[in-house]
Amino acid sequence: MANIARGQITVTDLNDGKTLNMFLSANQAATQIYNPDNQTYTPNYTASPYLVITPELYVSGVATNVIANLKAKPTYTINGSSTLTTYSATVATSSPYKLTIKKNMSSVDAMRIECSGIYVDPDTGAETPVKALYTVTKMSGSGSVICAIAYAPLGTIFKNDEVASLKAHCDLWRGSSIDNTNVTYKWSHLNGGTTWTDCTDTTNGFSGSTTNELTIPSSMVLNFDTFKCTITDTDSNSNTNGSSVADILSFTDLSDPYYIDIYSPTGTVLSAGATSTTLRCDVGRNGEYMPDSWYTDATCTWTKYNKTGAVDTTWGTSGVKTGRSITVTRDEVSVKATFIVTVSK
Repeated sequence: MANIARGQITVTDLNDGKTLNMFLSANQAATQIYNPDNQTYTPNYTASPYLVITPELYVSGVATNVIANLKAKPTYTINGSSTLTTYSATVATSSPYKLTIKKNMSSVDAMRIECSGIYVDPDTGAETPVKALYTVTKMSGSGSVICAIAYAPLGTIFKNDEVASLKAHCDLWRGSSIDNTNVTYKWSHLNGGTTWTDCTDTTNGFSGSTTNELTIPSSMVLNFDTFKCTITDTDSNSNTNGSSVADILSFTDLSDPYYIDIYSPTGTVLSAGATSTTLRCDVGRNGEYMPDSWYTDATCTWTKYNKTGAVDTTWGTSGVKTGRSITVTRDEVSVKATFIVTVSK
């Protein structure tokens, strides 16, 4: 189970306002390899399909890219310059305003691409500045140099229930060519933002965990999660035999967030005549509460914090109670207590 929402008794509405998230996606990996031996670039931006950068703008409550709601065509800069012709770059005149680059990085080691504009709310007319960054780097090396390059062929954004899974792909590059013989792959997940945990095909819905393409279920990305592919050269005839290289790739959950209202039909104040009160967790999404059937495979875990703000580890079972509703008695509250519920599914 994955945690999908958290709330506390003092929070009554977490759904006011709108959240804007702007991203830049590319049709090719974020690394260009230059081989000085034969003076080639991989991928080659001077030939179709070129390097195409697409801006994506998402608003909470809306399932589609709303980049068309910009006040005007967005402004692009590359390495701080608005002179895009330096990089043989052009911007499409209509939404989604893609940036196409037709020049290799012969004179720079990186391209820092910035896209900015003004979003206009179609309901209120309110204007909000938005901005996103994308960096492409150049790596130089002869045929004896190896590196790992990861990319997401289907994109890196989970939006509501539009897709059940996305893919992370990673290749071993030897010079300017992919080497997929006598190599091993291992994917891992940055668990909790601190520890790398190996992905396996038998847990958490992953597949392809020992191949060059990992399938990631939407349930494994909550807000923002990072994955790493480690590739090891096992060719006994190679001068890099036994060497390992790695690259990372991050995915974002832009699903409209679940939110929690905690309802207390008997109130949150235990006066002289009240010996207990009931707290009930109601989960909502897209402005609507989930039906009772939704809770069948969900778990609501309650934690109590005492008047000093410390967790009461003696409350319930090892400091927690479970259930959509709980009853709190006067004996469980000394002056005041805060109850936090976490919902997992």
